[in-house]
Amino acid sequence: MFSRCQQLDPGPRGSGFQSIPPMSRPPTKVYDRDSNVLVVDESDEVLRFVKIHLNRYFSHVHAARSVADAMTHLKQKTIQVIIADAAPAKKSNADFLKKLAAQWRHVPVVLTEGEDHADVQVGSFPHVVVVDVVRKPFELDSFHIAIRRSIAIAKSMRQLSDTLPAKAPIGETVRNSPLDELGEVVKGLVTDIRKKLTEEIVD
Repeated sequence: MFSRCQQLDPGPRGSGFQSIPPMSRPPTKVYDRDSNVLVVDESDEVLRFVKIHLNRYFSHVHAARSVADAMTHLKQKTIQVIIADAAPAKKSNADFLKKLAAQWRHVPVVLTEGEDHADVQVGSFPHVVVVDVVRKPFELDSFHIAIRRSIAIAKSMRQLSDTLPAKAPIGETVRNSPLDELGEVVKGLVTDIRKKLTEEIVD
């Protein structure tokens, strides 16, 4: 799924970055001009890089340094994709994912993580749909693909969230539920989401 590409230089343990290098190649296109992408990370340097970089490819990128900031963005804007630091050992991040599951489970999530949290998997959070776990230092092509997959499933995710019971684990449903055990509407939405999560992304 992932191709070899530019990586960012890892910084001190936990920071994800040491310095922000210039882009080795200019962007060739803007992938999306309508969706809102929310980036949540405690590191100002990570937020600065991700916001500056992604704004070249995706039109509306918003940065949040805390759970409270992220909640404000979610209440004020229609967010299609959330990029969040996984760091399961941090209580604030665990609380954030719980709040997502309770109120914004329809929003696809891309998790980022450093080497000290290499055990995080897409299925680790059954109540949200984690599209991918992107390791630091980032491979930019992989990062873009994860975001584009998230945008592709955003509409079906909202419809699925509106259809499922309030406490149903939407991530578990999308990833693992046998299709023959689902109702026709849910089955159609899950099939569409699974297809878009696995089909090749081409520029």
